[in-house]
Amino acid sequence: MGDRLVIPLRTAECFDVLDMLVGNCSQIARHGPLPAEMFAGEGVRMWFDLVQPGQDVTLLVENSTSDSQTFDAMLVGTRKASAPIRPLGFRKDVDSSSATVPVTSCPNIDIWPSRLFIPRRVHDNFIVHDVMVGGIQQRVSRTLEDESGIWAELLLPCAVSSGEAVTFLVENTSNQTQRFRAAIVGAARA
Repeated sequence: MGDRLVIPLRTAECFDVLDMLVGNCSQIARHGPLPAEMFAGEGVRMWFDLVQPGQDVTLLVENSTSDSQTFDAMLVGTRKASAPIRPLGFRKDVDSSSATVPVTSCPNIDIWPSRLFIPRRVHDNFIVHDVMVGGIQQRVSRTLEDESGIWAELLLPCAVSSGEAVTFLVENTSNQTQRFRAAIVGAARA
């Protein structure tokens, strides 16, 4: 069973992770882009499905630059867990004239989010005014900063259920259209 996906920061800055499959089963809460920077450094602790001998593990990525890039990553560790950890990814282009823009996603499984990640290069161009889950405003207990981005510990009174919207109200502080990227990580519920 995989424990961490690790992508070097020099690689992560150029890519989004679209999906990770063990066999044909997605390991993320939503088919959508995750900032690869969230897997830089020690990576995000996740509990992937058990990989059987001869079973494929597929990582689908998208180059977010206009140049050819080499992608490298590593899946490490073994761990058994009662609740798999699954990330939700968010991405939306925000033009410079917009003050706030809702960014929504409908996950296909229920999760209990615990952390928010915003890549450094996104954080430098945006102010996040609010994060809402199903219309309920979320609170941040503390933040941690490293070279890859900003991690925020979330105090969430509810789980994100299938089909429920997650909304980021963001402000683009640059004078150009910028891509807002973020991810929420949490335990999946059965």
